[in-house]
Amino acid sequence: MPRTTSGTVPAGITRPNAVEVDLDAVTHNLRAIRSEADAGTKIFGAVKANGYGLGLPAVAEAIVAGGGDGFGLSDPADALKIRRAGIDAPILMYGGMLPGAEAGAFARRWGAMLSVAELEAAVAVEGSARSRTDVIVEVDVGLERLGVGVDDAAELVKTVNHVPGVRLMGITTHLHGIGPAEYLEWQLARFKDVVDTVAIEGVDLELRLAESSATLGTGSHQSLNAVDPGHLLYGLIPRGRADRPSWLRSALIGVTSRILQVRSVSRHEFVSESPLVAEQPTRIGVIPMGSADGLRLLSCGEVLVRGRRCRIVGGMSLEHTRIDLSVVPEAERGDEVMVVGKQGEQEITPQEVEQANALGSAGLGVVAAASVRRVYREPR
Repeated sequence: MPRTTSGTVPAGITRPNAVEVDLDAVTHNLRAIRSEADAGTKIFGAVKANGYGLGLPAVAEAIVAGGGDGFGLSDPADALKIRRAGIDAPILMYGGMLPGAEAGAFARRWGAMLSVAELEAAVAVEGSARSRTDVIVEVDVGLERLGVGVDDAAELVKTVNHVPGVRLMGITTHLHGIGPAEYLEWQLARFKDVVDTVAIEGVDLELRLAESSATLGTGSHQSLNAVDPGHLLYGLIPRGRADRPSWLRSALIGVTSRILQVRSVSRHEFVSESPLVAEQPTRIGVIPMGSADGLRLLSCGEVLVRGRRCRIVGGMSLEHTRIDLSVVPEAERGDEVMVVGKQGEQEITPQEVEQANALGSAGLGVVAAASVRRVYREPR
């Protein structure tokens, strides 16, 4: 039989698994965030991890539609997706590449700013006097992860400003958003000290950016002129922020599959060896989604079929999972299976799944593997 090496899989024969996304929610949330931010604040939309797993460049386009000023990410592959979609907004690359000539060439070619926390890193990525590499110094004010310590930050900023093959664009910090208000104020005060110190030395900082939704609406931090609100863009509540703003809309509509087969089970020998163990249902459905698709962390142990909760039974294989259809005797092949989301009067919320799997607030889009299609709701 002849075979070809080109072409794509027809839509009708793809695996029927999907992460359903509301891009309007991203645009809506960004506009609402802008109304909360201090006047003149630039908003950089975090699109790390392929737009929090919801898919680039679609998410980036939704951010631009909402008036976003730029993007924050770590993976150079994500930067390429944005640029190849024809989006020319600024890209700030947080620590994700080892500094070197290749990283510098990449940043210059694709118009990205690289974050640096050491003089050696700035020197490693420098270009030439005619084609400089844009860099931003990352300062650690409390998260104790990436960045230069506050005691050494001002000196590093001043030194990087004189490296001939780089152009200093500003400074950034990732706030540690857990704890009382006083803890946030302490971190912002440390950042402000660095800003004030380099200002006295005559260093111009075009960007003074904090990565955290906790700074929104504070109204008292002139040391900042840009924010990366992270989770909030996607309708997620980050750790450290207990309240859910009334305007917030979830970008994740649901995670779905379909029943591949329905069958009755009747076993009378080697019963104890059955993968369905003691609580053997008489009727099971099989869905074409398994642990390789991220289902282990996408599921709370139940799914919805025809608006009723059905247990996942017998464990998961890489690409298939059994569900107990005892409570839905009318279920049949092709029926929608809601892993996360609303079906009829029942709903399995992202929060329920996150709590069941101790996921925190990372977002279920990140958990879903690339094998699960991202499907976008039509704009309203």
